[in-house]
Amino acid sequence: MKTKDEIVNNWLPRYTGRPIESFGKYFLLTNYTYYVELFAKWHNVPVEGKKKTCPALLPMALQL
Repeated sequence: MKTKDEIVNNWLPRYTGRPIESFGKYFLLTNYTYYVELFAKWHNVPVEGKKKTCPALLPMALQL
């Protein structure tokens, strides 16, 4: 992997368990599961990829 696009297309699906097409223009990537779970609880949204390095909130369920 030599370009940013190659890295992103490889790493995001591997670490989050989500297809690259599901990401929007902006996203927050963290490996602090506690904060992802807390944020999901506050906004009553599901967490996807709980067994992955970086779990994700489902974007369709999250409206700020």
